[in-house]
Amino acid sequence: MGRLSSGMAQNCFDRTAPGEVDSRLVDSHRPMSKTPSLITRERVRAVCVSIICINAILLGLSFFTHNGRTPFGHSLGGGCTIYYYTGAGLNQGLDIYQPGVIDGLLARAGQAESPLPFLYPPFFAGLFRPLALLPYAPAFAVWILIAVAAYFAGFQLLWPVSRLPAEYKTDALLIILAFVHFQVYTLAGGWQSWFGFFWLALTFNLEYRSRDVLAGLTLSVCLYKPTLLLIILPALVVRGRFKILSGFAVGAVVLVSISLAVVGQNECADYARTMLVATGTKVSISSVFPLWKYVDIVSFCSLLFHRTFGVWLLIPGAVAVLFRRPRLIEAVAWTAPVNLYTPMYDVALIAIPALLAYRGENKREQWLYYGLFCAPWVSELIAHQFNFQLITPLLICFGLYCASEYRTRISCP
Repeated sequence: MGRLSSGMAQNCFDRTAPGEVDSRLVDSHRPMSKTPSLITRERVRAVCVSIICINAILLGLSFFTHNGRTPFGHSLGGGCTIYYYTGAGLNQGLDIYQPGVIDGLLARAGQAESPLPFLYPPFFAGLFRPLALLPYAPAFAVWILIAVAAYFAGFQLLWPVSRLPAEYKTDALLIILAFVHFQVYTLAGGWQSWFGFFWLALTFNLEYRSRDVLAGLTLSVCLYKPTLLLIILPALVVRGRFKILSGFAVGAVVLVSISLAVVGQNECADYARTMLVATGTKVSISSVFPLWKYVDIVSFCSLLFHRTFGVWLLIPGAVAVLFRRPRLIEAVAWTAPVNLYTPMYDVALIAIPALLAYRGENKREQWLYYGLFCAPWVSELIAHQFNFQLITPLLICFGLYCASEYRTRISCP
């Protein structure tokens, strides 16, 4: 405990002003919030447990496939097929970044082709080589177990950083596990936000304990999706967090070396070219990206106005955020809306700043959290029908909340 107390005293992330006590600790023995009468802790628990159990049942039923389709009419695991056949391609010595290679493997397996190229770096792709040694259905089952374990481990790493009362630990865990972006997109949809969730959680845990160089090393793993770092890295620069940045630089060199070892220099160059082409496609009028599935400001504007000027809002938006010299928690909160490429499933990462910034003492905060939890159930449908992505303005409001409410109670020079 002495080390944790020392970390709280030294770290800009969570230090209170001299003579100030974190109100969440002072009020740990009274109700955290005056919730509306219809919303109680017991009902929230019941809803979360119901979501988790129903999704578990549906996941189990989805393994009873016929002609490659689940009883619900889609392929087993959704996005997991991309990672699985990428691993299979590497096992066969194929260049996974060449056009048509992954689609060819998917077609031979009777799976639907992906509308996008494989946009992940070689070090990340190499993780799926062992998984591809299994038949697909058992491999997807293993994927689910890994995702759940990663989320649970990430939560355990985040809990001491949150400094919330111990009696609320079970509630917080249930809410995070029942979050739509985890249950629907990560587990049923087979996407990889569990990977970023774990490494970001470990980064916060290490920063909390004043192990900044190690925090930078773990943060570098988020290079598996470089767009996650578009706000985080500049925020570290403007705050002068050079120990974290030095650890990040070392980690980046290690990951590049691993990538070269996994696929070689030529395929690493193919990956770089693929990313450049994808970036151009993302901001073009003839984008192949299904915009209703994305929450970043570029997609939001393109979807709403049928124009691509959202990329120009990205620049002043990022500058405005960085002008406030955001802490790491704020930078992660802004990572989803102020971005070039944030699919719906990456919104699961918002659970990290949501847990760490929660105070629960005013209705404005409560309703913002209710909106973030409930809106994803209908936001994609609304976006598809009416060209308005409801999650994007909610995420912007959440970023503003982290930049104001959090600063008023935790002072840092």
